[in-house]
Amino acid sequence: MNTIMNPSLSDTHLILFMTYGMSLAEWDALGMFDRELAVYKKVLPHLKKITIVSYGGKEDAQYAKPGEPLSVICNRFGLPLPLYTAFLTKLLPYTWKSPCIVKTNQMRGGDIALTAARKAKAGFIARCGFLHSVHATNRNGADSPEARAAVALEEMVFPSADLCVVSSEHMLETVLERGAAKGKTTVVPNYIVEPWFPQVSIAETVKKIYFAGRFEKQKNIMNMLKALKGLDAEIHLIGEGSQLPEAQDLARELGLNAHFQPRIPHKQLIQELSKADIYLQPSRYEGHPKTILEAMALGLPVIAGNSVGIANFMEHEKTGYLCEMNADAIRDAVDTLIASRDLRATLGKNAREYVFDKTGLNNVSKLELQAYKRVLGI
Repeated sequence: MNTIMNPSLSDTHLILFMTYGMSLAEWDALGMFDRELAVYKKVLPHLKKITIVSYGGKEDAQYAKPGEPLSVICNRFGLPLPLYTAFLTKLLPYTWKSPCIVKTNQMRGGDIALTAARKAKAGFIARCGFLHSVHATNRNGADSPEARAAVALEEMVFPSADLCVVSSEHMLETVLERGAAKGKTTVVPNYIVEPWFPQVSIAETVKKIYFAGRFEKQKNIMNMLKALKGLDAEIHLIGEGSQLPEAQDLARELGLNAHFQPRIPHKQLIQELSKADIYLQPSRYEGHPKTILEAMALGLPVIAGNSVGIANFMEHEKTGYLCEMNADAIRDAVDTLIASRDLRATLGKNAREYVFDKTGLNNVSKLELQAYKRVLGI
């Protein structure tokens, strides 16, 4: 990493590499832009400047305002990807002056960010909100090309990092297994932006149950739908994925009062979730699930899978209600919450307090700054 006498945060240039292939325009189109940049806008006053390295075209340049300390590097000339990558790793780093820190947003493209950091003699943070190798293994098998490639990338990037940042405690063991140095890991959780989440009221009866996420096997949607058969309530499902047609067919077969919506912008999603009486996500595994945190932030009672990535932070019958993955267990949990408004109110109140305390942007931004200080050695 770079060496400079008496480095300080106020002199530091942070360079954030987006996920390989991702652009700011796509973040914007998906309604993710404000959420993804919130923490960087929060820490920006403490830094000299922030540069976002995007894989988008010239349209991404519009997201940097002239004279502001947040700039954007994008493929404005439409170079073939190998040439653009060569620019990012061989030419761009020479424009950075110490002290600077290169950080990944996710692991895909982490090798490119690492190469650029070493060329610039900059500090390097390998950040991942979820472990792509775990998802690829669960989805395709440990011996699949996707899983092997993800593991190989992590085994190259993590040992070379000055600091590995993950979003939850349970991810640390895997990061260490991939070769990260002990003492060079930390947790900076996914966050919620407190003012975006008004407190919902808890109704006497349950009329609407919501789910939001990808329609993939991980989310356990088929068992969830089977569990809701015969329930006198509207079921709202928001998202897209390979299992969406199957889920729609099953909902019709079961006679559910089900309403499917495609993925919607983040702030619109918050508005939709605020209409729920119960939020339900019985996932088989998670990283540090944003949708669950956001439902909790609204003060909703949440039923979630008693699985890795959820049970690590949700306390059963205190901040949420954990259930096993089968349809009977999911239905038992739903019936329990329907039967008790007091329980729903208690879970919602405790969940909101927990999320605001542990994952509110005000606190998470402090952890973010602490990570930069560790890399700088201050």
